[in-house]
Amino acid sequence: TAARVAYEDIIAAQPDAQWARVALADVLMTQNQPDAAESLLRAVQKADPGNPDAALGIARILASKGDYDGAVQQIAKIGASNGGDSAAADSREVRADAVTQFFDEGVARIGTLTAQMRSAWEAGTDTREALYKATSAQNARVTGLLTILKSAPPASTDSEQRQKAYKQRIYAASLLSQSIAALLKFLETSDADSGATATLQLTEFQKELKLARDITPGGK
Repeated sequence: TAARVAYEDIIAAQPDAQWARVALADVLMTQNQPDAAESLLRAVQKADPGNPDAALGIARILASKGDYDGAVQQIAKIGASNGGDSAAADSREVRADAVTQFFDEGVARIGTLTAQMRSAWEAGTDTREALYKATSAQNARVTGLLTILKSAPPASTDSEQRQKAYKQRIYAASLLSQSIAALLKFLETSDADSGATATLQLTEFQKELKLARDITPGGK
């Protein structure tokens, strides 16, 4: 693509332009080339160990592969500081904001994908077996994203607003998991109540996630 060529030209002319490598990695991800993107981001990380965009990008790729432990390790690098208490607090906030963004993007994508897959099945364009298999995989992803969120909890000294938003996200994730479980039960048993519960809890999840975003300091 034109964007890929442009970033490759910038890197060729400016080898130290790490931002261009990060941007190129994003392009590669859209082209379904996660391994190439990860290799590029790890090169950025080697040249600039504190680069938060590289760490977050690698974390996304690892999470997409189901390696949530590896993703958590990358998240831990974001905002890492060897300074005093003030620097440590700033680092923790930077990391928490990155994790929040990561979590929100991930669960929102799962919620949207789950609804789309169910609609495709109801429209007759997909099979029950395919929907069941895809839905089962989403539940594991929610659990993994929740693990990542819990890796950067707010401190007791953080604002009440930040702590409330964190708890709201955990609650939203539980609703999403319950929605997925209800949908799986519906697919297994054809129980209409389970199907209705899945729809209701997915709607409630979307409301709770929006509420968490609305009360997060800075709207993050």
